[in-house]
Parts: sequence; C-alpha cells; structure tokens
Amino acid sequence: MEQAVEIGRTAQHGRAGNASRRHIEDTVRDKGFTINKDLAEKAKDIIQAELDGHAAAVH
Repeated sequence: MEQAVEIGRTAQHGRAGNASRRHIEDTVRDKGFTINKDLAEKAKDIIQAELDGHAAAVH
C-alpha cells in the first residue's frame, strides 16, 4: 500500500486536479509493478485526502 501511494503521488492528476485511480494504476504499472482496482482506489483516496488537506491549508 505504501509503495502504491508513493508511486501514485507522482501520477498525473485527473479532472479538476483530483487524484485519478486510472492514472495511479497506469503509473504503478509503468514502474513495473502490478496493482488491482481496489488497491488503486485506496491509494487514490489517501492521495486525494492529502491534496484536499493541502488545498485547505493554502486557503
């Protein structure tokens, strides 16, 4: 999980700057790892919470 989140943080964001499960899956696979949709969704949720927290801290 930690590795998926770490790699997922480098993934391109989706619409409106949100974390994208599809982009996370693609980025993890591009690094030579496997990931299923459930793990990608959990990683997306963690990354999105970080993005939301950062946005709230900026405003």
